[in-house]
Amino acid sequence: RAPGMGNAFTPIADDAYTIIYNPAGLVTLTAAEFSSSYSKLLSGLQDNSALSLSQFAYVQPLKGGRWGTVGAAWQQFELNGLYQEQSLYASYGKTAWKHKSFGDISLGLNLKQLSRSFSRAPEAFNAYNGLSTTAAPDPVLAGKNTQSVFDADAAILYRTPKHYALGISLEQITRPNIAFASSDQERLPMRIKTGLGYRSLWTNFALETGMQQGPTGALDRDFTLGLE
Repeated sequence: RAPGMGNAFTPIADDAYTIIYNPAGLVTLTAAEFSSSYSKLLSGLQDNSALSLSQFAYVQPLKGGRWGTVGAAWQQFELNGLYQEQSLYASYGKTAWKHKSFGDISLGLNLKQLSRSFSRAPEAFNAYNGLSTTAAPDPVLAGKNTQSVFDADAAILYRTPKHYALGISLEQITRPNIAFASSDQERLPMRIKTGLGYRSLWTNFALETGMQQGPTGALDRDFTLGLE
């Protein structure tokens, strides 16, 4: 659902994948839910690269949601068995304020383990200089080929009694360093997402904006309009 809406899911947040998009939305689920998906991405590439994305998510309300809702998710991106990125999520969401006339506010938190790895190809031990081999190890590819770091997300969701919702999500708030070499710096940027949603019996509508620091240091912004 979320990719079909251009990932404008922060204010919708009403199924198991809310773990990934807005953990505050965990409170919208009234029963246990399990979801899984597999996607083959960009099929037909000329170099025969096979890109895939796999996901599992499980959500469990505690005491009917009175004690909040917990969730767990696993996500993996893979390239031909040569490169992998994995994310493990442990999530919790709870209603912080509730009013019959004004709606409710919920808070959510993700604790994450982010991992990535690559398989060493022959070039790792016989580096190229231009189009010629050097018979020497590549200083990057022959080094450490796995990295694992911890990270966290925080989110809030306000839902009116009838149709409207406002969601705010702060992702990668610890800005973890995912560089393979300990002497390098490759920090993930913190991403801020804000979305306004409208829901009815037959449709969901979301307008969302996201901001993060780009590779050049400038602020990257995107605006997305989603409808289902």
